Order: sequence, then C-alpha cells, then structure tokens
Amino acid sequence: MSDLGRRVRGLLSRTSGNGVEPGSREPEKQGGAPRAWASVLASELTGDLPCMRCGYNLRGLSIRESCPECHAPVKATILALVDPKAGELKRLTRPRVTAWGLVVWSVAALIAALGSWVIRLSELSLHWLDIAWSPPWTAWLVVLMTLVSGLGAVVLISPHAGMSPRRRLRTLGGVLAYLPLAALLWRLYMEIDAGKAKPVFGGLDDDTVRTLVRLGIAAALAMIILGLRPMARGLAMRSVVVRTGKVDRQSLLALLGAVGIAATGDVLRLLTGEMRGPLGQALQTGEVVLIAVGSVLVTIGLVGVTIDCVRLRPILASSGVGIADILDDEPRGSRGGR
Repeated sequence: MSDLGRRVRGLLSRTSGNGVEPGSREPEKQGGAPRAWASVLASELTGDLPCMRCGYNLRGLSIRESCPECHAPVKATILALVDPKAGELKRLTRPRVTAWGLVVWSVAALIAALGSWVIRLSELSLHWLDIAWSPPWTAWLVVLMTLVSGLGAVVLISPHAGMSPRRRLRTLGGVLAYLPLAALLWRLYMEIDAGKAKPVFGGLDDDTVRTLVRLGIAAALAMIILGLRPMARGLAMRSVVVRTGKVDRQSLLALLGAVGIAATGDVLRLLTGEMRGPLGQALQTGEVVLIAVGSVLVTIGLVGVTIDCVRLRPILASSGVGIADILDDEPRGSRGGR
C-alpha cells in the first residue's frame, strides 16, 4: 500500500471511533461484516469538497476514485483539505465578527507602526537633507490606529463558549492595556515631541522623560502580547495547516522579543545618562543600534501577524471541513436503488 493510502486509512480510522487501525489483526465483526474503516473507504462523498488541483466538486465520488477533470486522487484532496479534528473544535459564537476582528486588530497595529516610521524617517531626512515630508496628521493616525487595534482585539475576549474565567481575564487585561498604550503614544508625539523639528536627532532637555515614556510603551506592548497570545494562538490552531506543523511561526513571541530588544536600548540610555568619553560614545552607539534593530523587528513581527490573521479569516469565518461533513456512513453497495 502506498504511503498516501496508509495516511488516508490512518486518518479515517482515527475518526471512525472504533479504534481499529488499518492493517491490524483484530478479528472481524460477527457475521463477517467488513471492518469500519473499509466501509468508510467505500463510501461516497456526501458533502461538497473541491478538488485541491482544479476545484471540481468531488461530491458523489468514492474515496478510491479520482477527480474526473484532472485525475487527482480523491484521497489526496482529503489529506490536503479535510481536518480530522474539525468536529472537536467548539464553534465560534460569531465567526464572521471574530474573523474580521482579527484582521482589524492586526492591520491597524501595522498601520500605527508604519506611521511611527514615517515620523522618524521624516526627522532623519530633515537631519541629513533639510527636507521634512511627514504630514502633521501622522501622529494622530498612530494614536487612532492604536485604539482601532484595541477595538479589534475585543473579539478575542470570548470568541466561543466554554472558556475559563482565568483566560478571559487575561485576554481582557491585554485589551485594556491598549488604553495606557494610546495615552503614552499621545504623550510622546503630541506633547514631548510637539513643536520640535528634531526630537531624536536634535537632542532634548527632557530626554529622560522621553525615554521613560518609551519604556512605558514597551511595557504596555508586552502586556498586550502576553494577554492576547493564548487566545490568538488558540484561534490559529483552528487551521489544520498550523496544527499539522506545516506552518511553524511564533509571530507574537518574536514580537515580544523585538520589543525587549528596543527596551534594552532605552534602559541603557537611562543608565549611561551623561556619560562622556570613548566608553560613553560606545554605549550611546549601542543604545541607538538596539533601539533601531528592535523597532525594525517589531515592524517585521507585525507584518507576520497581519499575514497570519488575513490567512485565518476565511478559516474562522466558516466551519472547518471534517470527515463527517463529506462522508456517508453507508457503504456504496448497501444503498440499493440510490
């Protein structure tokens, strides 16, 4: 038997509920009835299942047959598209709202990060080329998109029934952390940096206050990530691609590490203070490098989270396809006149 055939039979035996693996030497049922997995293999697909190669609806075909359009084996499509645990997952209370909420959560956060980059790159352009091109409303956009991202994260608090109160409280804490984050961003862009052409490259008298605000922003981001990650990961596990190990991405953990790198640069800035000399210059260079590298990695991490959420949207918006959704329990030969 081919490896593909063994995998299909193993998949079907695990979902048939009888615990008999293909190829086992357990005696047949009384009366010479075929094993349960054998009858399943002879079944017709009673639900809609698009061919993985050409999209043809395989409904009505046997698992042992091939697609009449492109001749791809039906069992190959089952392995690619059918989730054996789809029936075990608790149904989302509002699947479409949850799916789009995740997209809003991630996309708004990415827009906020890109807005911050526009502000800093404009300042860098002014410092080197005497050209500033950041529109005055960019800072408002950063704060607004932060709040919109928090609004989208609300769908993570209770996406389905049966959640433990502890997990709900943890997720709620992550959502509420958006409020201090938005307030700190307002403080940074609208108050500390307001009216200053080059708040970073030009030097500030209140640089210590600015650094403390940045550390507060990092702490709020860490609270958000740690609070939302368990529920976000739980929703991602509804994708059979993620659950079977075909995608190995820890976007939120990587994002947390990037925030830590940038925060380390700010901590060094506080510790070095007004240190002068070669050592002070080296530490200041290290601070700038850590903050820059951490900021870049945060943005890359947000891109990864956004891609994941966009890919998950159609999966969350509709129930996964399980074995029971596409198979009839009766063997083909027992249906008589059908």
